[in-house]
Amino acid sequence: MPGFRIGFALFGVVLAALAAMFALTEYRAFLQWSLPTEDLVALADHGSLDLAPAKSIRTEDEQMSDCLYAIQWVQFMPGSDARANAVVTGCETRARAILARSPTRSIAHLVVAFAAGQEGRLDEAFTALRRSVLTGPQKGWLAAERLSFGLTLAARKPAGDSGRTVILEALAQDVATLASDATLIGYVAGQFVRFPEFQDWMIGLIETQPPEAQRRFLSAVKVAQRAMAGS
Repeated sequence: MPGFRIGFALFGVVLAALAAMFALTEYRAFLQWSLPTEDLVALADHGSLDLAPAKSIRTEDEQMSDCLYAIQWVQFMPGSDARANAVVTGCETRARAILARSPTRSIAHLVVAFAAGQEGRLDEAFTALRRSVLTGPQKGWLAAERLSFGLTLAARKPAGDSGRTVILEALAQDVATLASDATLIGYVAGQFVRFPEFQDWMIGLIETQPPEAQRRFLSAVKVAQRAMAGS
């Protein structure tokens, strides 16, 4: 019995150590994703961004969400090329590590798409964006991010291009997801006003929605047009 008690005690010590390691890893990841986007980007000022691996799905999703905003931040805000490259590389590396273990994580595919788009790897961006749609078709906020980014990518391809057609086919699901939700249909209307070249395509999709959704869309388009005229 003494030997059993000693063994049980040692087992408890091992479990406690593992729990402490888990907590420390999560805490390090938490310290990063809880930073404002500007501060997270500043971590890359020395030319690299090392995102701590997380142990929980929630923390990984928060990391990926921060990466979506960070990649857009370095695209539109002034800063060094080295910092922008570090953010893109660090986020894509972390996203691919997550996907290697869990290939159905929609938000990680979207981070890869954002990173590839930022670096001009359009075919990779199209593929990753499509995978994001396939693995997370009903996630409203991701659909909003994908629609804006996807139309931006599609606009860089000429009309009739097969890559443009493929991405629009994938984005059709996101339009349907957003249009079916009264709180999200404004995102569709905003992109409708922003991208005149895709208005016929979008109208065709909206016409398949119930009459009430179509009326909400028309009202939202009017709001978006007034907002753009006043900007």
